[in-house]
Amino acid sequence: MPGPPQRIVSTSISTDEILLALVPASRVAAVTYLADDPGISNVTELAKPVAGRVRTVTPEALLALNPDLIVAADYGKPEMIKTFREMGIPLYIYHTAVNIREVEDTVRALGTVVQEREKAERLIQSMEQRLQTVQRQVGPLPESKRKRIAYYGSGGFYYMPKSSFQDICRKAGGIDVTEGLVYDKPGVLPQEVLVHLNPDVFMVPAWNYDGNHDPDMMARELLANPAYKETKAVRDKAVVKIPAAHVLSLSQYIVDAVEDLARALYPDRFGKGGTA
Repeated sequence: MPGPPQRIVSTSISTDEILLALVPASRVAAVTYLADDPGISNVTELAKPVAGRVRTVTPEALLALNPDLIVAADYGKPEMIKTFREMGIPLYIYHTAVNIREVEDTVRALGTVVQEREKAERLIQSMEQRLQTVQRQVGPLPESKRKRIAYYGSGGFYYMPKSSFQDICRKAGGIDVTEGLVYDKPGVLPQEVLVHLNPDVFMVPAWNYDGNHDPDMMARELLANPAYKETKAVRDKAVVKIPAAHVLSLSQYIVDAVEDLARALYPDRFGKGGTA
């Protein structure tokens, strides 16, 4: 690009969050509508000065925003990508991260694209420093001492190979209880499989996105479900609620999820209020 882009359009909540850490809101023409939802967004305040909102990722909707750069995920429709490239509109396709290192790669790449490399490197450095602090607080743990965590969503307990949640668990001193499973595709675990895995902790993402997914209610239902009564998590009443804006994040805020989970798993290793 001839100069720093001035009308950037973001098409995912992850890039909403990264871009608003790298450039002033005046250089962002639009973020997604999710940026306004505090249940899933960490940038509700930062996004307020941004005029545009992306609700549908179509050529017509994005062109109406008069962008000089569009940032889109690699799971976008190929025909849409082709349309923008044929029209000569700068388009950056980012790789969907599956771990924290890849999130940092995305931050670095976007820093290059928007010509804010130094800010990107400072952001990555901050992420690494915070991760190192968690590691020091939790300390070295043998596999046998790591808490084993099961992720509970609206449809049940989830399995997803190479997920960011696995990396969050590892960095927090735990283990995703599904880590050793091998299935053809992501999905909900059968109850009998979850019981056999016998997790130490159930993790519930806190985001009542439709009014029917209150995390406190979900936690109570889990503990009262007779199918899970023999699991260690139920016997110990070990259900932790982590903000969905953190645990589902594929931006720099993924580090918040590591901190949240580490404090919930090993509160005795952190000071008052869960701080170092």
